[in-house]
Amino acid sequence: MTRFSAWNILKNGLNDQKGWDRQWQDCEPKAQYDVVIVGGGIHGLATAYYLAKNHGTKNIAVLEKGWLGGGNAGRNTTIVRSNYFQRGNRQFYEHSLKLWENLSHELNYNVMFSQRGHVSLLHSPVAIDAAARGYNTMRLTGSGAEIWSLKKLKQKIPHLNYDVNLGCFL
Repeated sequence: MTRFSAWNILKNGLNDQKGWDRQWQDCEPKAQYDVVIVGGGIHGLATAYYLAKNHGTKNIAVLEKGWLGGGNAGRNTTIVRSNYFQRGNRQFYEHSLKLWENLSHELNYNVMFSQRGHVSLLHSPVAIDAAARGYNTMRLTGSGAEIWSLKKLKQKIPHLNYDVNLGCFL
């Protein structure tokens, strides 16, 4: 199995990427599986992984119409966040986030997980009010969120193009 390290990335980058092992094999379908998971995105693959790791289930089929890890999980716009409005969901999602934090090390495979903030531009008083309700719920359940003024937005993100009329009511 290929070890993913800075050295291997550098070496194979200079070697036309010829030194990597294939990461998974093409398999003929079996007649029977213990578990069939429909969808090879973030949730389907995580389900297969944790069934194998924590429950010893090895006879698993993951069916995907596109490519494994595609969909929202395969794009750079994926947001892993909690649903703060339903009882019990915050704890579930926060635990899931902790699992994500160490997954690259556990698999020795870069799952491209990087924690970042999320900024939404709000363009009307109604949008600001709706966001405030959500952010207050997040704060009440122990998570951080804030609404910035336009002045603070410019301080935090100075490279944003402020010359266009954003129509912000911040």
